[in-house]
Amino acid sequence: MQIAKSERLTVLSGAEQEALYGLPDFDDAQRLEYLALTETELALASSRPGLHAQVYCLLQIGYFKAKHAFFRFDWSEVEDDCTFVLSRYFHGEAFERKPISKHEHYTQRERVAELFGYQLWVADFLPQLGQQATQTVRRDVTPGFVAAELIVWLNKHKIIRPGYTSLQELISETLSAERRRLGGLLAEVLDDAAKAALAQLLVRDDTLSQLAALKQDAKSFGWRQMIREREKRTLLVSSKLKVPRIWRYECATSSSKFCIS
Repeated sequence: MQIAKSERLTVLSGAEQEALYGLPDFDDAQRLEYLALTETELALASSRPGLHAQVYCLLQIGYFKAKHAFFRFDWSEVEDDCTFVLSRYFHGEAFERKPISKHEHYTQRERVAELFGYQLWVADFLPQLGQQATQTVRRDVTPGFVAAELIVWLNKHKIIRPGYTSLQELISETLSAERRRLGGLLAEVLDDAAKAALAQLLVRDDTLSQLAALKQDAKSFGWRQMIREREKRTLLVSSKLKVPRIWRYECATSSSKFCIS
């Protein structure tokens, strides 16, 4: 079932989404850094048919160097960058702002990715990325942290990141699976008295399981947060919960500071 846009988990803030998925907005220094191309990069751009496709390719190369992503853009969105590459590489040649065909756009994506040793995102990578997500949520269930770790993994393996919606859905599904896993483990090892004691401590929300909420670190070193941390510790010790199996497992797969034997 397709998830409505309003119901999707917020994984990145607006600023983070813009930083990763928004069209680059270069200043003068960044144009010199990213749009000053090597001979190999220039050769690729020069191989495209027509001046408009060559300029588009030059910009696509520069944008890829900046964000490791590809963009569809209109000429009106890149006026300053277009002026820069025309003056630097084409020395006043007459330039007609023709539209770029889908075929040319996708061909350039393939060629640029190949030039930099990257692989375009395809669904075949989803199981591997899902595996990374599963491992990551056992360390921290904050959606932004999970997203950041997945992007690090993709960059390390030179795989172009999927679209934001795909990332949202993967992380949401992984967090739900982790919540079910932890709920199952708790149900196996806790008696009614222990569950009641934990219920006093743990706060439910849309993304955190009860145990995952317990594992969250304090948000700051303010006195209220420190009092809350002390209360957690006191309740855990005073409740004398005997949950060796789940605690040993969770301690082995996370850096939780509440691992008591």
